[in-house]
Amino acid sequence: MTYLATAFQARYSVQRCVEWTNPGDPAPTTVNTTLLETAVEDVLADFLTYSGSAYDAANTALLRAQQTGVACVGVAAYLQSYLDQGGGEKRLTDFQKRLGELAKTIARDRIIPATSSLLVPTVEGLDGRTRPAFDNEAFGNVLLDGPATNQDTGSGLD
Repeated sequence: MTYLATAFQARYSVQRCVEWTNPGDPAPTTVNTTLLETAVEDVLADFLTYSGSAYDAANTALLRAQQTGVACVGVAAYLQSYLDQGGGEKRLTDFQKRLGELAKTIARDRIIPATSSLLVPTVEGLDGRTRPAFDNEAFGNVLLDGPATNQDTGSGLD
C-alpha cells in the first residue's frame, strides 16, 4: 500500500474508510484497497495537473505534510464521487481549488520573465505572419541553395 493510502487511513476512521471504499455493499467489513489505490492514483494525476508539481512522499517534512494534507482530502473526494451521491463533484472541485492554492506556495515559485531591452516586437503582417524586412515578395525568386557540384554556373569563372 502506498504512503498516501496509509496516511489517508490514519486520518479517517476505519468505519468511514470501509464505507467509502465499498460503495453499494450493504455490509462491508474491510477496506477495499483496490478502490482506495484507484482514488490515490487519481489524486496523484490531479496533483501534477492542477498544482504543477508531483506528489512525493520523500519530500521534506513540511512539504510532505502540506501535500499529504491536501492529497488526503482529494482521496476522500474521489471516494465520495465514486459513491455517486450528491456532493461528490463539489468536493472534487474544492480539492482542485486547494491544489491551485498549494501551487502558489510550492510549485509556481518561479522567476517572472522580464527585460530592460529597448527592442520592440515586429508588427504582424497582413497575412498574419511576422516577417523580417528582408523576407518580402521582392526576394521570392531567389534560390538560396547553391548549384550542384560540377555544374556550370554561367559566371565565366571556371
